[in-house]
Amino acid sequence: MAALLKYKMFLIFGLLMVFEGIGLCLFLGGSSSSSTQAEEAMVKDAQAQASFTEFELGDYKVSNHSLEGSPLRIDCKIFAEVPKEYEPKFQEAYELKKHRVRDAILSVIRAASYGDITDPDLGAVKRKLKKAITDVVGSDKPYVSQVIVSDFQSYEL
Repeated sequence: MAALLKYKMFLIFGLLMVFEGIGLCLFLGGSSSSSTQAEEAMVKDAQAQASFTEFELGDYKVSNHSLEGSPLRIDCKIFAEVPKEYEPKFQEAYELKKHRVRDAILSVIRAASYGDITDPDLGAVKRKLKKAITDVVGSDKPYVSQVIVSDFQSYEL
């Protein structure tokens, strides 16, 4: 009788282990397909980034006096993201007009509102910079896909 009870308990315990294993396989199997999708998305993002070049447009230290109250000092680096296919043409246009590009960038930063400057993403500033750069280097081709603002700091003078 005791042997039969041990056998039943061993059988129940064994079946529980098998069901746990099956459940774990099903759970991990679903997870690996979603991780595969995540990996595929990362690869596509890396490929998309590889098709662009970040073109440095310089370091900027600008005073913004258009704000109410104390003027602000803004320090940042500006980069243009350029599709690789347009990189040579953009570089040529930039070299011919780099002082006008710098002037356009300075004008946008000097005229930025307090809300534009305090926006964590600097969305409006980036849009205005992209338009200003495109207007100077030429807008017949989409040379600049986006503007990247790096090392951004602002403080009261």
